[in-house]
Amino acid sequence: MNRDAIVLPQECTDSSVSFSTIQVQNLSIGFSRRKPILHGLECSIARGRILAVVGPNGSGKTTLFRTITGELAPLGGGIWCVPEIGAGAKLSVLELGARRKARIITRVLQNEYPAWPVSVRDYIRAGAFAEEGWLGGRAGANQERLAEVMRFVDVEDLAERPVTQLSGGEFKRVVIARALLQDPDFFLLDEPTASLDINHQIEILEILQSLACSGKGIALSVHDLNHAALIADEVLLVGKGRVLGYGTPADILNAGLIQEAFGVRVDVQFDLESGRPIIMQVPIRRR
Repeated sequence: MNRDAIVLPQECTDSSVSFSTIQVQNLSIGFSRRKPILHGLECSIARGRILAVVGPNGSGKTTLFRTITGELAPLGGGIWCVPEIGAGAKLSVLELGARRKARIITRVLQNEYPAWPVSVRDYIRAGAFAEEGWLGGRAGANQERLAEVMRFVDVEDLAERPVTQLSGGEFKRVVIARALLQDPDFFLLDEPTASLDINHQIEILEILQSLACSGKGIALSVHDLNHAALIADEVLLVGKGRVLGYGTPADILNAGLIQEAFGVRVDVQFDLESGRPIIMQVPIRRR
């Protein structure tokens, strides 16, 4: 799919957006101060870049995203929205009201399923909450912007179809479109390629790359390490209650750190053209 021909709405590419980075400093997360899931977290999500968060099941990836969005209170440390240089002071996520936060950060859930047979168009329109509020009517929606967002994620032909009749890949694009209509600076996505076939996985990764190129900050959790290697600018590897590595894919996705995190042996090669790592599991020997 050629996304070069798809243009984001003007609001999405406006360089005057206040915040340039979400900064995580010495963060501890979890549900009990006695036993945090992760502690000492340091990382950043920058506009125009992609951060991939990887680690075993239960290592805290979703809990991290829920804490960044303010759904969970941090056990320690801070999460800051850092503005452009000279644009004002940084703000703690905890200081933000719901509507202002929605204009800055949005989280796309892993296991969101359509419960009602509303049309794709109306489902996406729900993303205008931050702009219209709970009582916003159809007349207040920016229909031109809605059309651009639907074109960007390639769901124009599905506009009137009930969301309950979509495939998994189609619905995932619709959910991303709804978040995009919200026009946040930063997207946090929980395993956006999970349960999709390889064609739809690549479509989602292309959308995320295009969003980053348009100036959005992207953080996604993934289980497929090759997806992280393919599109991430930075990788945050978590496990055993701490950060095991934070840096470029080439630095972090190596055989030693992967074995430490996941307990499996892998072979890591590098693509000759891009220099990005390619992770291959060592064949399992029959006993």
